[in-house]
Amino acid sequence: YDLNTLVLSTTDFNSEENKMSIYPNPAATEFSLQHNFMGIGTIQLLDVTGRQVKTIFSGELSTITSNSFSIAEIPSGIYFIQIATNKGTIAKKLIIQ
Repeated sequence: YDLNTLVLSTTDFNSEENKMSIYPNPAATEFSLQHNFMGIGTIQLLDVTGRQVKTIFSGELSTITSNSFSIAEIPSGIYFIQIATNKGTIAKKLIIQ
């Protein structure tokens, strides 16, 4: 079990077909996100209290043309990248230097 991943779902959302990776981690000015989620969803940056800091993407997840996202304006700290769809929500820890 990966302690850096938080899954909030009523189904087995954290299965092999629902993978998400973030790199580099720790990150400085941008990070790359790879996932295999389909459908309408949002990708958000949350602080450690769960407060939304930034909406990174909203819409059809399979239409993201770039997997690199800027975080240059975000202060250093521990955050979570959260992907939420109608099937569930998954979050992974991101450290910003």
